[in-house]
Amino acid sequence: MKRCPQCNRVETDDALVYCRADGTPLVAQLNSTEEAVTQTFESPNKPETTQKQFATRGLPASRSLRTGVLIGGALLLVLATSAYFYITREKSGPTTNSIAVLPFVNASGDPAMEYLSDGISESLINSLSQLPNMRVMARSTSFSFKGKDSDPSAIGKQLGVSSVLTGKLVQVGDSLSVQVDLVNASDGSQLWGEHYNRKPTDLLAVQEEIAREVVQKLRLRLSTEERDRLTKRYTENIDAYRTYLKGRYEWNKRTAAGLQRAIELFNEAIGLDASYALAYAGMADTYLLLPQYADAPFEESMTRAKAAAWRAIKLDDSLAEAHVSLANVKQSQWEWNEVESDYKRGLALNPNYATGHQWYSEYLVPVGRLEEAQKEITRAQELDPMSLMINVRVGMTSYFSRHFALAEKQLKDALQFDPDFILTNIFLFNSMYQQGKIQESIPHVVNGCFNGYSQQERSKFESDIRAAYLARGTKGMLEKTRDLLQASTKGEYSRPHLLAVLFACLGNRDEAFVWLKRSADVKHPGVPTLRVDAMFDDLHSDPRFAEMMKRVGI
Repeated sequence: MKRCPQCNRVETDDALVYCRADGTPLVAQLNSTEEAVTQTFESPNKPETTQKQFATRGLPASRSLRTGVLIGGALLLVLATSAYFYITREKSGPTTNSIAVLPFVNASGDPAMEYLSDGISESLINSLSQLPNMRVMARSTSFSFKGKDSDPSAIGKQLGVSSVLTGKLVQVGDSLSVQVDLVNASDGSQLWGEHYNRKPTDLLAVQEEIAREVVQKLRLRLSTEERDRLTKRYTENIDAYRTYLKGRYEWNKRTAAGLQRAIELFNEAIGLDASYALAYAGMADTYLLLPQYADAPFEESMTRAKAAAWRAIKLDDSLAEAHVSLANVKQSQWEWNEVESDYKRGLALNPNYATGHQWYSEYLVPVGRLEEAQKEITRAQELDPMSLMINVRVGMTSYFSRHFALAEKQLKDALQFDPDFILTNIFLFNSMYQQGKIQESIPHVVNGCFNGYSQQERSKFESDIRAAYLARGTKGMLEKTRDLLQASTKGEYSRPHLLAVLFACLGNRDEAFVWLKRSADVKHPGVPTLRVDAMFDDLHSDPRFAEMMKRVGI
């Protein structure tokens, strides 16, 4: 059975899409148990001023246009999934055959060698991640302990892994010295240790030996194919490899200058070895980030990213990162029918690729498969619990599943990584707004909408918005925020999307769509993130949207 959210008319014909009384898109009718569970996520004393809300309740009923049809009945049916996975993750202990590779210490005394110690650690993480029966902590989580003189056993217990690999590297002239130790996280005992004294040209061989020894000491049984993948060399040119490591070192800085330098280094590595698939994958990843971090033209960046990803796959079809990067490019360009197979291929090749699980989850949200999205983002968080973006995405996925109280908790937890991060604050505001916590949400409105301003300026904005709320309630707060945002000369990256949401909450449908269209414009530098994050789920690319617009005569 289906129900009209406008007039509450119940239709027994499941083939119907629209209400026969007023033309409003129908939603799945909840049974009594589902209704009871749903009520637990709604504020029992929600004030009248909060009825014009984000997401599925953002636009007025005029001409029966509801954004809720685009998020779909799935949002109402997925009720307890987020809480289940969150609780399960919290209670789980160390996983057998799980490891954290901590960043190797650069003991050379030369900052210019930092790329090498970081690069060896990252390469070992990537190699061990190829093994399907091994859980490997992602780079961003392992590297969060860089520069900290912490006990490996304590770190292992904190991350819930059974073992921790540490290392120290020294290169002086034509001598490379590497010390590695494998520690049992449960009691701090050493499972294995080795000291390598080699020439710098033997770097690849040393990494292969370390990977093999770790697998042997952990008593992992590998197939021939898995063993080959563990010690696979993507180039035999040591200079190309070291240049690639420098490129990744710059890429991980996530700055405009770092990304531009990374492109130069990846190009240099390709010049040294034209068949170096990993360098092309690095190039694809860099162009993917350029619009977000360097305000680069979106279409040009995506075209170059796609070309680099395709080239990497052509050279090496087993390169997981290239398949995932290609999927993300296609997703950014709204090529929805070709995205999922690339994500699945990449994650089958590297089941420990946390960013791959994150991006796949981001794809599943706008297509309405929220239970699957929750599983993917939970898996990403298990692999990379210290990642800012993944922790924010956990909260966002709960929000889209209408678990507002849970989303609020998760997003407040994510504030510890960066209290000023735009997405954290915007979706924290959304989650609190949905629960009627309007006044409490005002600091997050300010931090989300006016991120580019000084703390003094933001304090003034908060004071003005709070005064408007006290004088005219929720509507006054929204109108003041809208006016300040329209007058803003900063934050072009997210401003159109935020204004679309504010106008929708105020019931101004026409103006909301004007700003939503601007945020979806492929020429706008904010597209890579805004397309995925838009609360209206890519309206103009959804065939249901065109059908609905035709139906209501727009």
